[in-house]
Amino acid sequence: MSTRKIASKAYTTPATLVRLGQRLGFEGWTDFFTAFLEEREYLERHFNKIDANCPFSKLDNQTTIANKIAALYIESIQDTMALLDYNQLQKAVDCLLKAQNIYLVGVSVSLDCTWLFKRNMQRIGKNVILESNQG
Repeated sequence: MSTRKIASKAYTTPATLVRLGQRLGFEGWTDFFTAFLEEREYLERHFNKIDANCPFSKLDNQTTIANKIAALYIESIQDTMALLDYNQLQKAVDCLLKAQNIYLVGVSVSLDCTWLFKRNMQRIGKNVILESNQG
């Protein structure tokens, strides 16, 4: 569909679509839409075994649920490994190694992850300072 047709179906103008694409960090609508289609195709190719949003149903028994959750974790790990940029990972490791103190801020569930990260860093002698002030 053309930008004009998409805008018409969305009850907006083509210029609004262009600005939306730009607001999201793209040159315009065409670049955004191309990236969107690529992402959609990627998700359809890589997550075809288990629906991450609804991995099991109320009719599934405990064994089926456990197997589906395990498959979801396996897919997630494989996907993460496929997307990993080892140069960026090395830069992050270098930053952590050079840092005298590592400061983390966490809220809710992410706060649990920061505590785990802090314990792991302390095992290798790194000082981690957590901020969990909900205010």
